[in-house]
Amino acid sequence: MNMRRRELLGAIGILGTGAILSGVAGPLAGLLKTVDYPVASEVRSVMGSLLQINIARRNRESLELLDMAFAEAMRLEALLTRHKPGAPLHGLNATGHIATPPAELQQVLAAAIRHCRESGGFFDPTVFSTQPAAIDGVNLGEDGISLARSGTSITLDGIAKGYVVDRLSQLLHAHGAGNHLINAGGDIIACGGGPSGFGWKIGLQDPRRQGRLLTSFFLQDGAVATSGNYESLSPLGRGRAHILSPATAEAAAGSLSASAFAPSAMEADAMSTALFVMPSDYRRDYMRMKNNAACYVVSKSGNHEKIGKLALL
Repeated sequence: MNMRRRELLGAIGILGTGAILSGVAGPLAGLLKTVDYPVASEVRSVMGSLLQINIARRNRESLELLDMAFAEAMRLEALLTRHKPGAPLHGLNATGHIATPPAELQQVLAAAIRHCRESGGFFDPTVFSTQPAAIDGVNLGEDGISLARSGTSITLDGIAKGYVVDRLSQLLHAHGAGNHLINAGGDIIACGGGPSGFGWKIGLQDPRRQGRLLTSFFLQDGAVATSGNYESLSPLGRGRAHILSPATAEAAAGSLSASAFAPSAMEADAMSTALFVMPSDYRRDYMRMKNNAACYVVSKSGNHEKIGKLALL
C-alpha cells in the first residue's frame, strides 16, 4: 500500500473509518470536521496501516509539523518492527541478544512485560514463541536485552502503535500544536478542544456491520483503541491481522471487538488487545486495576459489555 494524502479540512459530515481511511477495515472512525475551525490533516501509510494526523489550525507551520511528525513515525517504526532485517527487534529475535538496544525499544518492551503481568498473560509479547511461559526468559538489564529460552520471539504489534501515537502527540505539544488528533489504524489520541472546542468527535464502529457506528462521542485529552480480527494489514508488519490467543497461539475467539479508553494511547492499545482475548469473567478484575480507564466489548453472542465510569459510553 502506498498512500499519502494532505488535506486542509473544512466542513464535512460524520464519516466512518472506511470513508476516512479508505481501504482499511479498521475499528475506529475519527470524526474530524466542523465548520468552526479549519484542520490541517494528512494521511500516510506507516506501520502497516494508515496514520492520520490532524492539527486544529491551518498555516504553513502546521504543514511543516505534519512532515516532522511523519518522519518521526517512520523512525520509530524502524526501531520497533520485527519484520525488517537490520531492525533491532528483528536482530533480537534472530540471535537472542542485543547489547545496545535503542531506548525506545527498551521502553516499549518493558511496558509490554508489565502489561503481560497485569493481564495475567492475556496480553503476551511472546505469543509467537515455540516455548510456553517464554515471557519469563525475557531479560532487560545493563547488558542489553536477552532471550534466555530458545524459541522465544518478541512481537510488539499489540502495543507499539500506541507508543508511536503518544510520541507523536508529545512532539506536537512540544511545538505548540496542543490541539490535535492522531489516528494510527484505530489507536487514537485526542488532545485539546478540537475544531469546535468541545473535543474531537470519535465513532466506534459496529463490528457486525461495516460503516455503522455503535456510538459516537467527543473525546478530549484522552486515548481510545479498538482491537478486533478485522481484515486489514497487520500493525508494524505484513499480512492479515489476527489477534492470537496466548493460550492456543490461534486467532482469538469469543469477542468481535474490544475498545479501551485510557489516558495514553499505549495503555489503551495494550488494554484493548488483552480485553479482546480475555474471557468475560476476567475482565472486571482486570479493569479494577486500571485507573481512569474503561472498556466496551462486543461479544460474538451479541452482548455489549461496558466496564468503567465513562460518560460517553
